[in-house]
Amino acid sequence: MPNRVLGILGGGQLGLMMIIEGRALGIRFYVYDEHGNAPALQVADRAFVGDDWRELVLSSDVVTFEFEHVNPKALANAHELGKLRPSITSVMVKQDKIKEREFLREIGLPTPKFKIVESRDELKSIVERLGKCVVKAPYGAYDGKGQYYINNPSELSEVPNKYPLLVDEFV
Repeated sequence: MPNRVLGILGGGQLGLMMIIEGRALGIRFYVYDEHGNAPALQVADRAFVGDDWRELVLSSDVVTFEFEHVNPKALANAHELGKLRPSITSVMVKQDKIKEREFLREIGLPTPKFKIVESRDELKSIVERLGKCVVKAPYGAYDGKGQYYINNPSELSEVPNKYPLLVDEFV
């Protein structure tokens, strides 16, 4: 892929590492991030900020993402133009931890035992049964955000009362 342009949606640390490793392959990197201070923007061949995602998609040969919580309009546009890799379906599965778990289970990959809970009473009941567990928000949680390590039901006050939630056995 020498002299080809890889557009990256999201300018965080994973994008930065992608650029560092990809330079040896002769790839040029264009990076879009909503905010102007992301690490990958500092080393990109061209940086796009704010609403400039359209220009990144149009000027890239292939578009990918460095994490799953990026501008959905940019993902859809790259998909419509046949430039998005991996597929938009993979992004949609990755954005929702419940869909992700169900998908992994369907294709036979091991996952921790998990339960989807819809209420505080249901959450308390499953924590009483499991004991030590991890409670996660299914959407928007990453880098430890939206994740709660619970040892017993008395610690549930830390968990926001927003459902559904994913409860994993502690492994």
